[in-house]
Amino acid sequence: MKFYLKGSITTVRVANLKLLLEGTRVHESTIGHYKFYYPKDDEELLTCDVTIEEMPWAPYQGLVAVKIVGTFIEKKKPAHIVWVNAADIRPYN
Repeated sequence: MKFYLKGSITTVRVANLKLLLEGTRVHESTIGHYKFYYPKDDEELLTCDVTIEEMPWAPYQGLVAVKIVGTFIEKKKPAHIVWVNAADIRPYN
């Protein structure tokens, strides 16, 4: 099953979607060597639940990369990638 997120030109499979809950600690990304994404040292707390898609990247310092989808943030360039503890990722149902 596929659906289009409002205002998005990206097709996302529902099975790939996950959830981060309000209050989850996240690290925003910075672009570093070879234009790879790396987590910043500073932590921030999510102020609302967000829908995410896991990125197929190697973990870095115990954190995994996820892309926030289906929000106004998605229009930012580069893509809004945050790094989280894998245990904080919840199923989307």
